[in-house]
Amino acid sequence: MSIDLRILNHLGIQLYSNVAAVLSEAVANAWDAEATQVAIDLTPETITITDNGSGMDRSQINERFLNVGYDKRREEGDCTPNKCRPHMGRKGIGKLSLFSVADVVDVYTSNGSEKHAFRMEIDKIRRSIEARGTYFPEPIASRELKGTQIVLSALKRKRVMRTAEALRKRLARRFSIITYKRGDDSFDVVINGHRV
Repeated sequence: MSIDLRILNHLGIQLYSNVAAVLSEAVANAWDAEATQVAIDLTPETITITDNGSGMDRSQINERFLNVGYDKRREEGDCTPNKCRPHMGRKGIGKLSLFSVADVVDVYTSNGSEKHAFRMEIDKIRRSIEARGTYFPEPIASRELKGTQIVLSALKRKRVMRTAEALRKRLARRFSIITYKRGDDSFDVVINGHRV
């Protein structure tokens, strides 16, 4: 990952003022990955977002996920490849918003034939940027899953449990409109075991 520190601060750490907005971006990524189910589990120590979408291979991780500003519409067209869902991601910067909530982001992903996992830490990213270098996420042990799981830890906000209701409302507004227009109810979001 290569990015200017000002971009990290303005478009990542300071982009969103609340946890619900950040998690809504993560759910939008699951939509774009053609997931049919997304589970969000909130605890005082971690936030885990798990989807059963397409997952990523090594080249997709490097060329899309770790490429800040990746233009999905220009590279992939206006809709997803199999379900032709309209892409929700616009600017390729939503992944940076995760750092407005947590100092550590673990990503586990599998596309069915490849599985990968890596950790990104905000302090190490900052040091790499300040040294005018490229940041390389730390590889970690992968998990058995189909899709992608993001685990946020070293949380910055201690009000995570109060986020559940705000997140439920935000996601219901954002995604019910899309599924209603498409006549497609195959996108379920569950927060702490309760379906939105």
